[in-house]
Amino acid sequence: MAITYEWKIPRVDTHPTHTDEQDPANTEADVVCTIHWKLIATDDVNNIKVSNSGIVSVDTDDLSGFIPFEDVTKAHAVPWIEAWDNKYPDNNIAKIKAGLDRKIAEKITPVVEKH
Repeated sequence: MAITYEWKIPRVDTHPTHTDEQDPANTEADVVCTIHWKLIATDDVNNIKVSNSGIVSVDTDDLSGFIPFEDVTKAHAVPWIEAWDNKYPDNNIAKIKAGLDRKIAEKITPVVEKH
């Protein structure tokens, strides 16, 4: 079973203005602070899709690597999501993907039959 994963970013929240805690002279506008995500796992062999979603906070304490909101892409957002989730051993990206894999496996071979 070959499973592929695709990130979707349905919503991003921003601070209208935010000051860098490391450099109080640095204030930026539209600073990304929250990302709403969805991870879709697809088993093309069995034509099965499952997903998981969540919300993560983006570390805004240090704005030295600030990216203007209009320039933020999925390529920027996914590492921010992974960095946040990987802080927590019980809810890291590997465990989220493993849970999606189990959902697909249970759809292929159900552990409970509904009558």
